[in-house]
This record gives sequence, C-alpha cells and structure tokens, in this order.
Amino acid sequence: MLFDYSRCEECKKHKAQLNDIKLTLCNKLPPQICNAIGEYGGCCEKCTEMKLNEKEFMKQQKNSNLDKFELQIKFFRIYHYNKMPIEFYSASRQTLTKQINDFYSNEGLVERFGGERYVKPDKAFVKHNRELFKYLDLNLTNKTELINLIRVFHIKEKNFMHYNCRFPVENIVKLFIIEFLYAIVGEDYFQYFSEDLSDMIVEHYDPIFEEA
Repeated sequence: MLFDYSRCEECKKHKAQLNDIKLTLCNKLPPQICNAIGEYGGCCEKCTEMKLNEKEFMKQQKNSNLDKFELQIKFFRIYHYNKMPIEFYSASRQTLTKQINDFYSNEGLVERFGGERYVKPDKAFVKHNRELFKYLDLNLTNKTELINLIRVFHIKEKNFMHYNCRFPVENIVKLFIIEFLYAIVGEDYFQYFSEDLSDMIVEHYDPIFEEA
C-alpha cells in the first residue's frame, strides 16, 4: 500500500469503541459473534475512500517508473482532497496574485518561517517568477525535468534582491516545495505517511538539487 492506514486516529478510536462493546457482550453472546462485532467497520469513511482511490490509482500506475514518494504526491495531485493552493498554469494574473497572497498568509506557514517579515521576500519572488513555478508545479514528480529546470533557471547560482538584501533562490524554491506539498496533501492527511512529511520532502528533493 502507498499509505499507512494504521496511523489513522479516527480508525483507532472506532476500533477501541468496538473492542469495548465486544468486551461488554463477551459474557452474553457466542464468541464468534463478539469477534465479528470487534472486526466490523474497521475503517473510517476517509480511509475507506482513500483505499478505493488508491486501488484505482495503482492500476493506472502499474507501468510507472515513479518511486513510492513520487506516487504518493501524484496521488494527492489527482485526488484533490484539498483545493490546489496556487494554479500557476491556468489562473488569471489577478487570481494568481490573490492565491499567492493567501498561500503565504497561512498561519502555519508564517509560524514555520519565523514571522511575517521572513515571508515577504519569498512571496515577492514567487509573484515575479510565474514561469519558473509553473514548470516546477508540473514536474514535481519528474526528476529529470526538475534537474533541467534547476539548471535552465540557474536556481542554485542566483540571488533575489529584496529591499537591498540578497536571498538565495535555491532556499526560496526549496521552502516553496515543502509548503506547496503541505498544502496539496492537507494537514488532515499527514498521518497517512509513514514518516514526517517535511523530512520525506527534504530527503527526496535535496539529492535532486545536488545533482543539478
């Protein structure tokens, strides 16, 4: 399976409730009935839906060369449990500006950045580089194209000037990838990854930047 459904807190609560019922009835009903009660409805609605979608998704990807993490990200891009935060490819200029503002106004993001003033350079850079982020968005699960993109846009060499301060473009792009994938997956679905999602993102994309 792509995801670890045993980590679902809702399912854990539900199973605990069923086990309590099973223990209460164990002296009143035959053992096989009690066991059936304990096993009934093992998954919550969210897990049930995800498992069905995953089964269909894996059929479609049976000849894919993507690794597990890339498949997980592609899964969430296809099954939009959360609205795409920024639509670089299709949004009008006005809509895109609003989406970027909203994206960088997220309370969790601002807190992770260390405050609003640390968000502003990144937000300004994304607004001024639609083409870069459009192709980044389209190729998040394509290592070869990502390496080409990093080279073509000179991401590792460039700095972004913001109010007379230099900010490495590589750092801006790496932080964007983390926050963008956070938003695509959605906090409610972090629990389905076997490791901390931010660690998985860094472990996957850092070697790509090193190779580029």
